[in-house]
Amino acid sequence: MPPKTDLLILGATGYTGRFITRYLSEHPQRSGFTFAVGARSRAKLTSLLENLGLLDDNTIGLVHVDVTKPTEVEEAIKSTRVVINTVGPYWHWGTPVVAACAKNGVHYVDITGETWWIRKIIRE
Repeated sequence: MPPKTDLLILGATGYTGRFITRYLSEHPQRSGFTFAVGARSRAKLTSLLENLGLLDDNTIGLVHVDVTKPTEVEEAIKSTRVVINTVGPYWHWGTPVVAACAKNGVHYVDITGETWWIRKIIRE
């Protein structure tokens, strides 16, 4: 089994995911952590890294994952310590990701403002 990355950004090819990917790639302590980018489209992941000038950075992992497919989500999150989820709406797409993280002992972070969903997912 390959070593776990520290961070996995789900929805990395979306608006917010791109900002997070750029931020992490330029972080002053970048040598102190590993990360991977995840999305439904391998082509868009490659394009993202190319646009950010990171295509040749073999320390950034690419994870093909569709959050609508629970088996893909579970397989993807097993390879990381922390999931940063930018795939919303969270009440619809976030629940399976949180469930997979809880099941596998992976930390979960998102950017939701859907407070009623947060309350529901905490209770579950």
